[in-house]
Amino acid sequence: MLEHIEHIRAKQSQEQAEAAARKEASLAERKEREIKEAEALAERQRTKQELETKRGSNIGTREALREQKNQQYCDFIRDLKTSEALRIKDQQTLVASARDKRRQQQLQDRRVRTEQENAAAIINGTREENIRLREKERDRKFAVQVRDMQDKEKERQLELEAKKIQRRLQEKENAVKLHEEEQQRRRQMALLEEQREAMIRERAVERNKREQERIRDGKGAHGADGAEGDGLDSATDEVALEAVNA
Repeated sequence: MLEHIEHIRAKQSQEQAEAAARKEASLAERKEREIKEAEALAERQRTKQELETKRGSNIGTREALREQKNQQYCDFIRDLKTSEALRIKDQQTLVASARDKRRQQQLQDRRVRTEQENAAAIINGTREENIRLREKERDRKFAVQVRDMQDKEKERQLELEAKKIQRRLQEKENAVKLHEEEQQRRRQMALLEEQREAMIRERAVERNKREQERIRDGKGAHGADGAEGDGLDSATDEVALEAVNA
């Protein structure tokens, strides 16, 4: 237990020593840094002093130099405040300008977006109008096509009806012509038949007359006249048959 306590104490002492060493090192480092900064500041002051000395080579006294340094310091402070005020003013101006630019850009974006939306609406309206016109034109062409088809069908039907009527008229004309020809043929046949009957009657009368003459002239003369009468009757029948056939 004592060894543990001693170990803790030794460890604590070591840590304290290390802390003190670190502190000493830090102080030394800070002092060294301060010395370096002081030296750097002194170097800057020396350089500045040399510059001020060169600039105020006409001033012979330390008081005049101090007054000059004080005046320069005042001028520096004043210039610093003026620069700060100008910087703040410039910053405010930049902020205001940026805000105005952002507002102008927003307005420009809103105007462009509105113009684009209006243009899109106009394009959509134009496209819908074109579609409607195309559909209307298509419907009109289809209606014209249907009407032409109907007109052609009506013309075809009328032509068919006209052909049917013409065919019926032609058939009627042919029938009338055929009937007239038949009537004419019948009239001709009747006329030929009348002529044939008249010729037969005439031949009968002539034959009777010749019979009577043959009876009067005798038996020999009767045979010769009979042969001649038969030949005449045959020729007359042939003429009648040719007239009927014609």
